[in-house]
Amino acid sequence: MTPTRPAVSVVLVDLDRTLYPPETGLQEAGDRLLNEWMAARLGLSLPEVDALRRRLWTQYGTSAHGLQVEYGIPQAETYGNSIERLRPRDYVWPRPQVRQMLLTLGLPVYVCTNSTRLYCGRVLEALELADCCQGIISIETMEWQAKPHEQAYRAALAVAGAEPEGAVFVDDNVGNLEGARRLGLRTVFCHPDPRGRWTPQIAAIVDLPRVLEELGGG
Repeated sequence: MTPTRPAVSVVLVDLDRTLYPPETGLQEAGDRLLNEWMAARLGLSLPEVDALRRRLWTQYGTSAHGLQVEYGIPQAETYGNSIERLRPRDYVWPRPQVRQMLLTLGLPVYVCTNSTRLYCGRVLEALELADCCQGIISIETMEWQAKPHEQAYRAALAVAGAEPEGAVFVDDNVGNLEGARRLGLRTVFCHPDPRGRWTPQIAAIVDLPRVLEELGGG
């Protein structure tokens, strides 16, 4: 007989481009601020820092972590000079359907993000979702270890009080999903454009209840 997997006890949901549509431009605005600050901080041209930012993000999970490793710049300094300078309300808006879905899901939901608590709180307020979540698991909570590193997921699970087998992780980044799946979490790819053979996939976060039933959480 095939062993029965534990029931889903908690849902971990990414923030940017998962709880809101990817086309809002919020993440891109943060990238522009980061490029401008990096250019001034490192004395490089904008094309040079854009290539550097992308490489660091790919190699380390976040550009901030890469800047800390390779240039000794504290991650808090990087975040404070980029995404924490944004006004999320200029880019995202209340999501009443998402709010209703989260409030009626019947499972605790934690936002699990590579961004800071300050930035995440502002985005959730702009989305009017701040009171729909059990808590925020930010880069500080994860001891500055970003997804997809194992330590990040273990820190998130410790906050949620869950074992990997009882958690579902939702993200728009396949690399982050792969990291979570290696640890034993059930994963959901959330993006309006299908990506490869990854299953299950949802086009938007409001579709989450449907796949939770398939995963044992409905």
